[in-house]
Amino acid sequence: MARDVKGKRNAETEVLMRRCKVLTMTAVLLLCAVRAVAADFSVPLAGGQTLYFNVVSGGVEVVYPRDTQVPAQGWNGYVRPTGALVIPSTVEHAGQVYSVVAVSNHAFYNCAGLTSVTLGEGIAEVRSNGFGLCSGLTAIDLPTTLDSLGQSAFFGCNALATCTVRAAVPPRCHSAAFYNVPLQQAVLRVPCGCVAAYGASAPWSSFGTVSDEGCSVTVGTGVNNLQRGSVSGGGDYAEGTAVTLTATPAVGCFFACWGDGDTLNPRVVTATAGARYVAYFFPYVHDTLLVVLRDTIEVHDTVRIYSGGTDTLYVVLHDTVRLTDTVHPTLVTLTLASSDPWRGIVVGNATVPVGTEIEAVAIPMDGDAFYGWSDGSYDNPRRISVDGDMVLTAFFGEYEGIDAAGGDGAAWSATVSGRTLTVRCGVGETVRLFDMQGRCLLSVNASSEATTVVVPAAGAYLVSVGTGPAKRIMVK
Repeated sequence: MARDVKGKRNAETEVLMRRCKVLTMTAVLLLCAVRAVAADFSVPLAGGQTLYFNVVSGGVEVVYPRDTQVPAQGWNGYVRPTGALVIPSTVEHAGQVYSVVAVSNHAFYNCAGLTSVTLGEGIAEVRSNGFGLCSGLTAIDLPTTLDSLGQSAFFGCNALATCTVRAAVPPRCHSAAFYNVPLQQAVLRVPCGCVAAYGASAPWSSFGTVSDEGCSVTVGTGVNNLQRGSVSGGGDYAEGTAVTLTATPAVGCFFACWGDGDTLNPRVVTATAGARYVAYFFPYVHDTLLVVLRDTIEVHDTVRIYSGGTDTLYVVLHDTVRLTDTVHPTLVTLTLASSDPWRGIVVGNATVPVGTEIEAVAIPMDGDAFYGWSDGSYDNPRRISVDGDMVLTAFFGEYEGIDAAGGDGAAWSATVSGRTLTVRCGVGETVRLFDMQGRCLLSVNASSEATTVVVPAAGAYLVSVGTGPAKRIMVK
């Protein structure tokens, strides 16, 4: 009886042991299966890199190759990315295109061989330790779509030198997103005009330098007819740079004006986003002007350039070509002279269509004074309707404290640093720069107490404010 019971127990024990072996083998197989699953799919990149992705809501996220080890212990045989890494905006797998929306937890943890990282447009999030302990990482380029950085997103990236963020609004950051990163030694580059926003937002404000240097805007130029002339000076410049534009007519043509009605040539403009300056050239004998309108043939925002007889020329400042208006300009010349070029210079010499109004300005040298025009007028500046060829002389002499005409005694100063001229004067005053032959190189209205312009080249120049005496400056 006892023997039967013992035998029965042995049989049950053997059955249990067999079941345990089966369960153990099953567990091992499952574990192997888990270790074998790297991600939903992988994508090879140019340069030999391979990235791993999981499908999530809205697209895919970049992950590390999953296995039983934590990322800090390695990728369990998978090759870690090194050098310059560019995570694309989209990836393709099995005939389907996915948008990359995030860098997941620990995706590139301890990838010490990475030297730079660029995230494609569309990526909105870098999660916890996404690039933790990437100790060789020196440069980061984050897209306009970045919304947030998680805890320790760039933990321990202690070689970081430059971080470029293209989002106009500072992305949300965990307070420890850059934990153990010497930000005071790094440069943060942000979009133009966004320095203040980043400088007021942590942890971006902890960077040693927050700068938008290097960002540029395009100063566009054009002509109404490529056969009649050309414009030089356009191109890419740092925003706020003073740019000199020069309109050069072809043989048999003349420069009438810029698209905004300004007739100054050469002309100094400030580089701003979207700026475009079109030069209008016309043949001396006859021309058909293309008038520019926005959406309709209704004429609005009109600038009258000149008129002669029954023919009137207009420029309408909008976007598409619509209407024609035939003009037959008769050209006349206004010749202004100085009684003594060493004591004063004049502005306003021009060859223009008959009936054009010209502003004539007489500018004495420092210590001298303007004493009137040869036609008896003392107005300075003065508007002259040029109905035929005219010659006028401005009379200058030593300032005697009496009988000086049209001058203004407002105090102003001019300083030069390199090729930058800074004129301090009243707001709204006209600041002019002349070469030593008395030719006006630029004319601007002061928008602040300190007006800054770039002088074209080294040499001697004359500077005036309003109709007051001109001062000589030297640019090295």
